[in-house]
Amino acid sequence: MNKPYVICHMMTSLDGKITGPFFGIEESYPSGEFYDERTVN
Repeated sequence: MNKPYVICHMMTSLDGKITGPFFGIEESYPSGEFYDERTVN
C-alpha cells in the first residue's frame, strides 16, 4: 500500500516572510514562471 505524501513548495523573502512586495518585483518572475510550467496539469 502506498502512503500519501505532501510536497510543500514555498518562496520566501530573505527575512523569512511568505508574503509581501517582493512578489511584485521583476526579479521574482522567472521563479514563478518556472513553477507554473512544472505544476500545470
